[in-house]
Amino acid sequence: MCSKEERQERRRRARREKTHQAPTILECMIALRGIAGHVTSSAKNGQLLPRLTIVLVVHCILHSSMLVLDPISRLRIIPVSFFDTCILNSYPGISFYDISVLLMATNAILNIVGYMLVYMLYQHSVSTIFNRIPPKFPSAAFVSSLGAHIALLRPLEIMFRYLTARFRVLPDIIVLGEVRCGTTTLCQHLSDVPGCHKPFCLWKHPELDGKETFYFVGHYLGYVAPSAYRMCFPLSVTKWWNERVLGKPFFTYDGCAQYLTSPTAAALIAETYQRAGQDSPVLVACVRDPVDQAISWWRYENNAMEWGSCMGLSEWNTPLRTNMYPPRSVSEALQFSSSTTVQK
Repeated sequence: MCSKEERQERRRRARREKTHQAPTILECMIALRGIAGHVTSSAKNGQLLPRLTIVLVVHCILHSSMLVLDPISRLRIIPVSFFDTCILNSYPGISFYDISVLLMATNAILNIVGYMLVYMLYQHSVSTIFNRIPPKFPSAAFVSSLGAHIALLRPLEIMFRYLTARFRVLPDIIVLGEVRCGTTTLCQHLSDVPGCHKPFCLWKHPELDGKETFYFVGHYLGYVAPSAYRMCFPLSVTKWWNERVLGKPFFTYDGCAQYLTSPTAAALIAETYQRAGQDSPVLVACVRDPVDQAISWWRYENNAMEWGSCMGLSEWNTPLRTNMYPPRSVSEALQFSSSTTVQK
């Protein structure tokens, strides 16, 4: 059964959908211009996908100029022969033009797949991490929040690591948490130890990068298969090269502070190492005075919610977590956490 507040919220949303008008061409162009600005700024900050987008645009311009200079652009420079001179004489060769088309098509595919993954991760992040209703195109909130995710996410790196997951190692140390108990400081000390290799994080954020994978808490579209956990860590050949060739120590870690309170992380971690036939990693749990930890966590979560509001996210995702979440005060939070029932 739905509560009175939920029914009212659904009616308000239905009225908004009825009165919603299709966006105009001008509104769409303004939104696309805003997204292009975010892509450009992200490229300046070193993000791979936006940089490939800039390269693709420049390449298209240069390729168009090659069509004007057709005789030069089609100059044969690479013979297509792999066996003998008969095959060599039967093929005219590959031109600058052909190479340009191949590179441009490859870049275009990477851009299409990359931004599709960005959009999927954006929808998942807004709905489940920030607990908001994703804004609709071409609103200013959509442009702002999507632009922030373009600047933070690493889609091409994620795809490459998924494809090479079987060739990677598992962490030797897992810092399980708890949140706001010094896990960031501990991981910083670990990273300073000789031979340490930091984990991969899908978020390019100074507090998270090189520390937390967020794998078993579902940030990768909710995908938490134990077989792909390796994607967040270095290649096996890197470990072999350091230990066998260079004679240097090698270890890696995961410092996700949400594992300790996750209802599924413990079982998934155990299954991962059982399937791999490896010994369990060193498990580290940081603790703190419960009152200080709760106050610090409360402030941290409120800052995170304020960050979502700064992106333009406004409407809470009540269908997912009801009107009771997030709690509006400490007393509501205590009442919410002490509940012995689960509300559907």
